[in-house]
Amino acid sequence: MSIKVTRKESASRFLGLVVNKTVFLSALAVIVFSVGFTLIFQEEADYYFGMAQTFVSAHGGWIYTLAVNLFIVFCLYMAFGKFGAIRIGGDKAKPEFSLWAWFAMLFSAGIGNGLVLFSIADPVRDFLNPPRLAGHEPALIAQEAINFSFLHHGIHGWAIYSVVGLSLAYFTFNRKMPLTLRSAFYPLLGN
Repeated sequence: MSIKVTRKESASRFLGLVVNKTVFLSALAVIVFSVGFTLIFQEEADYYFGMAQTFVSAHGGWIYTLAVNLFIVFCLYMAFGKFGAIRIGGDKAKPEFSLWAWFAMLFSAGIGNGLVLFSIADPVRDFLNPPRLAGHEPALIAQEAINFSFLHHGIHGWAIYSVVGLSLAYFTFNRKMPLTLRSAFYPLLGN
């Protein structure tokens, strides 16, 4: 099962790439408008984008928290449920690297970026500019800053990486589809 571009779809060549013109041009228009608006009307853009960020933070934080916790449950289900026995690459696939080599690569990629670059910056930023507890005592703000750091760099962050990586690996190596996120949605949306 692989994704094939047919003439019936609105996909065609553009700048040497095979793209869906409707999706590409719509996304390009939004990007050009956003960048142009920001460059021409800097103060207004700062105000409106700040308002949008505040609205999403105030009213959409629960969706993020719920989604990240569902990712953890999903990962546990995939590991210990009936799908845990599926071998990436097919039934006869052999691993290219040992378990310890894979662990070292994943740890280096995930922790190298997050922990080395942001392990100090994130809690300090959240302590100096608390997202939720402004005006409270410093010890409470410090604990909240560490809690956010655990959320960003702990098991929750790894669950997000795992869901994306697992979907890319399964649909690329088992279903022989392109190495893109759209492949993961093929069973739901088709071409």
